[in-house]
Amino acid sequence: MKQKRNWGIFLVVMLMSVMLLAACSNTNDPEAQAASTAGNQAQSSDSKAQASAEKAEDAATSSETEAFGQSGMRKMDTPVGEVELPAHPQRIVADWNVGHLLALDIMPVAIPHSLLEYGKFLRESVPDTVADLGDHNAISLEQLTAVQPDLIITFSADKYETYSKVAPTLVFDTSQYDTMQDQITALGEYLDRQDEAKAWNAEFDERLEAARAKVQAAVSPDDTFTLVDYNWEGGVLVLGDSENRGGSALYELLGLKPDADVQSRIIDKGEDSAVISWEVFDEYVGTYLLELTDEAAAPQRLQTVWSQLDAVKNDRRIELDLRKYFSADPFTAILQAEEMADLIVAKIENP
Repeated sequence: MKQKRNWGIFLVVMLMSVMLLAACSNTNDPEAQAASTAGNQAQSSDSKAQASAEKAEDAATSSETEAFGQSGMRKMDTPVGEVELPAHPQRIVADWNVGHLLALDIMPVAIPHSLLEYGKFLRESVPDTVADLGDHNAISLEQLTAVQPDLIITFSADKYETYSKVAPTLVFDTSQYDTMQDQITALGEYLDRQDEAKAWNAEFDERLEAARAKVQAAVSPDDTFTLVDYNWEGGVLVLGDSENRGGSALYELLGLKPDADVQSRIIDKGEDSAVISWEVFDEYVGTYLLELTDEAAAPQRLQTVWSQLDAVKNDRRIELDLRKYFSADPFTAILQAEEMADLIVAKIENP
């Protein structure tokens, strides 16, 4: 029994010696040390990277929460005061500014189809799947509720209280902005579409430059232009640089010169338009006469005056489809300017 106990002690001592030698061997082996160090460094690096990623994610979440709030809403200054709007609205309804939304690559879920009756350029871009809210002046709460919007955009501050009962509502007043590009930039801020607004404005400028260069190369420096709508009670509606009916597209965007009396008696007085009696209408007609026509109504011209106009006798008149030119949004205005440029150049080159 004594020999067996001694033999057991011997085995334990031998096992401990082998383990000690192995440890010493690893300690003295440079390759083993390098492998061990690399493994520890890799593990440490992975831990640091994971911690950094988690920190960045927490910061992004904190930043988004600060901007939009826990509920995905954010507070924005609007014409009716500070309003909470959804950070990323998916179901937008508009009662007027359809073209602005199209410029931002947003298709509303519902609009008043009455806007499309005098908005042919919009109609070409709005599919039939967009719900109809009826008349833009008489939209009901039932109609709005039925389409389940998460954001309503209106041009009228008077409608805010009514619309906001259905969904968060943005009053977007285009008169607050100096240019059409400013309008797009502002709406892009409201809807968190800054990149889309910047891209569209750049394209707008490029297209406008091309249209303006095209028409300016064709017209004479002395050529003047008059834009009219005949179907108006009491005389002829002569347009200034009004956004409605294409005035701003002709005079502001294309930079064409109005007749002297249009300039002095309408534009310089800050008027969008004026109803001019037939007796003095000839005083307002420039080298070229652009006439707004409606397929649903024959033009109410006083033939004895109209037929004697120099622009008529020399066939320097151009007809424009009123249903393309009534709208005034930036999306439509650039299309109006491009079409006007093409028609004017075609008239000059093929009199």
